[in-house]
Amino acid sequence: MKQSVSNAKKAEADAKTVTMKARFSVSQAAAVDAAWKGKSFANRSAFLRHAALFMADGSSQPPVVLEELRAHRRELGAVGRNINQLAFEMNRRKKAGIPLDPAMLVKVEDLQAVRAEINAVSDTLGSMIRKSPKERKPKP
Repeated sequence: MKQSVSNAKKAEADAKTVTMKARFSVSQAAAVDAAWKGKSFANRSAFLRHAALFMADGSSQPPVVLEELRAHRRELGAVGRNINQLAFEMNRRKKAGIPLDPAMLVKVEDLQAVRAEINAVSDTLGSMIRKSPKERKPKP
């Protein structure tokens, strides 16, 4: 199992300490403002950072895509829990000597293969979510 980095170290690594300036015309600034407000970014800075990082390495995803990825990951977690419940029930019945319903029979190897595939997809989604900039709530 991999060890996670402490929150303080992660915050320090993610701290935005470098300021970069860009000049825009009035119409370009209006277009940028309309874009970040329409794309559910917390502010102009987050939108510009996303656009720059996406063009630089393609690892950044818009907030809408990130939310969809998170939803898919939650759904995969629910499917994994259902698989665990099936395996638990099959093992419980087997140990208790209760005959298994032929409709419920699933090979344990099949369940393990499905679990491994779900874990792989979940890890991929997780890495995509971690690479993307965090969505921040605007200050009131």
